[in-house]
Amino acid sequence: MLSGNSAPRKGFVDLHGDPCRAGIRIEKLSPRLQKSIFAITRIMAIFVFVILGWRVICLGQKFCKAGQISPILELPDYPVAYAVAVACFIECLVLLWTLVERVREGEA
Repeated sequence: MLSGNSAPRKGFVDLHGDPCRAGIRIEKLSPRLQKSIFAITRIMAIFVFVILGWRVICLGQKFCKAGQISPILELPDYPVAYAVAVACFIECLVLLWTLVERVREGEA
């Protein structure tokens, strides 16, 4: 007899499909369309990380003004928020770098 939920559990691959299949599908498209998809996804990701970094900086400012500290170590929370924001902006630079490299190579 099964205890608890008897429904089989589904993993990520079961629900969303194998992520490698998307790459195979894109490879079947024309090279021009592949380049366009690459550029569009990089630009969208840069946009997302810029917005995320900006919002985390705003959150860090709120933490700093409120004097919020961690409950156990009693350290301020705002340096962590600022570090996450810096990581977001570094990711933007990496994405921009890959986009520029592809354009220089004539691939995008």
